Amino acid sequence: MIAGDEEAKATGRSRATTVGLNQAICWLAIYGSGTVALVLGGYATEHVPFKALLVALAIVPLVVMLFIRRLPKDVASPIPVTRSIAQFWAGLNSGSILGIMLFFFLIHFQPQFGPIFMNYMTAALHFSQTQIGFANGAGYAGYFAGVVLFVWKGVGWQERLGLRRLFRIYIVVGAAVSLTQFVLLEPWFSAIANALARGLPFIGDAGARLVLLCLGSAVVTAANQLIWMSTYSLVGAVVPVQAAGSLFAGFMSVANLGNTFSASSGAWLYDHGMAIAPLRALQGGVFGLGGGPTDKLSMHMLVLIGGLAYFASFIAVHLLPGRDETLGGGTGAPPVGPARWLVLPAGWRRATNASAVAAGVAVLATLVLRLKIDPVASALATFLGICLLREWLLDALLRRRRSTV
Repeated sequence: MIAGDEEAKATGRSRATTVGLNQAICWLAIYGSGTVALVLGGYATEHVPFKALLVALAIVPLVVMLFIRRLPKDVASPIPVTRSIAQFWAGLNSGSILGIMLFFFLIHFQPQFGPIFMNYMTAALHFSQTQIGFANGAGYAGYFAGVVLFVWKGVGWQERLGLRRLFRIYIVVGAAVSLTQFVLLEPWFSAIANALARGLPFIGDAGARLVLLCLGSAVVTAANQLIWMSTYSLVGAVVPVQAAGSLFAGFMSVANLGNTFSASSGAWLYDHGMAIAPLRALQGGVFGLGGGPTDKLSMHMLVLIGGLAYFASFIAVHLLPGRDETLGGGTGAPPVGPARWLVLPAGWRRATNASAVAAGVAVLATLVLRLKIDPVASALATFLGICLLREWLLDALLRRRRSTV
């Protein structure tokens, strides 16, 4: 983040662009190595003895440690913890940061069905672990392609359109591409694979099925990664430099929170979705699939819900920077911070803070004790959610006070 700001000042490019490109370098390395690991992992699962596989996996961290020891030493002066916390709090309550964090969560949240689909590939589509390894490798290759597409075209799109307009397009594109996963479900999968085998007889029926699976996985992951890369540019455009380290980490935590809730919500819907009468009726009406309240929700409904979940991002997309703010990210006047609330009576602020704390404790207890959600994810979601509500309330009180003066 700080390096991106320095590059922006030196090159004249927007901070959104420089931060996004720096992130692209990291993700290209991650997805390049991940593609190889997944392909080899799928093969090793079926062809390498289990003990030998464990030994090989144990060696990998040792190799990484050797490379780490060759890295240059960190000579930067440490920032005092109290100062870092103060900068984080000031940055968190500056401008529309919390609202943009809500958008960041929503754009990363789509109910997922990873392990469920893994079982579907073996039980319904009859793929072997080796073939699934190739498909997972194709998915990571799609992620890699998404980063390349971002560097090649995405950076130019966000500078030409601005992040707000671009994400309005991305939301629709993301939903449409997510719904293409229907081709990986029966009966459409076999019908398309058979047509592909007839058109390309040299690859055979099994080859056609594997090609379709790999292609479907790669298309979805490429689109997802293209969208996610622009979210890193978004962080570069809106985060104040003085709070760059802590707030950038905060945004990444929100992304991880979105992924955590995506996985848990997908699993919950699979197990309990049929107990919800409207979902049961929708599954029967759209896909002609029956079932009772105790049955599992179909993959078809999970794909539909996952695709439609993209549209929830429209709730907060209006808070994103337009074209001028995207190109001049970090160069304009700094956003107004929490000092704006000091004009409010102290009693109002104390009452708001006490109410926020009480509400936070109640929400956290409900998430952890009643809904059995992971404590760390619950604490993070509660903290950010209550902070957002607190900001809205304090700003509403501030507007009311100014209108009466």
